[in-house]
Amino acid sequence: MKKFILLFVISLCLNTFVNAQVWRKAYDTPMSVPYSGCMVDQNTAWLVGSSQSIFKSTDGGMTWVNKFHFDTTTYTAYDVCFVNSTTGFVGCNYGNMLKTTDGGETWNKFLVPDTTYTNTKIYFFNANLGYVLSTSGKTSIIYKTTDGGATWTTTATITGSYMYSMDFSSPTVGVATGTASSLYYTTDGTTWIKAPNATGFPQISYSR
Repeated sequence: MKKFILLFVISLCLNTFVNAQVWRKAYDTPMSVPYSGCMVDQNTAWLVGSSQSIFKSTDGGMTWVNKFHFDTTTYTAYDVCFVNSTTGFVGCNYGNMLKTTDGGETWNKFLVPDTTYTNTKIYFFNANLGYVLSTSGKTSIIYKTTDGGATWTTTATITGSYMYSMDFSSPTVGVATGTASSLYYTTDGTTWIKAPNATGFPQISYSR
């Protein structure tokens, strides 16, 4: 019986070793600190980060081309979201947003209402409907637009925690997460509700 158990353990370990997924560095990014990226298809990718630029790849990330660069180091791009091969949005600090409708050849700048906030996370379903998580320290605002960023509606104001991320499963169902066990959710795309803190566990910070 002991021999059988030993053989079983050895077999299990060997199977785990053979089937283990090994992570490796695929390609060098064109910036030292990439903040966000998105894939349009298996070849087209977008990347934003610490270099105050927006980069595009058409070969799956092997090479990158600078498609936009801020004219001052004051501005930084924090998140990028493309809804198709031509239309995309980039969230920046000081309330700035960038939009392209020609695959990144030209970009138009517009503002989310409060210019003292950073547009940390953005999520667009199409060229018109989108959400922005804007943060300033421990205060965050979730904005919604239905006209491609021409006008914005405040759907939530969150205080007391650093909000890091936001994601959606449909145009009306989404979550926003942050520190101090902050998890907010919406089921109608308009009203955000704070989920109750988990009991029996120490206070946690939700991951990005």
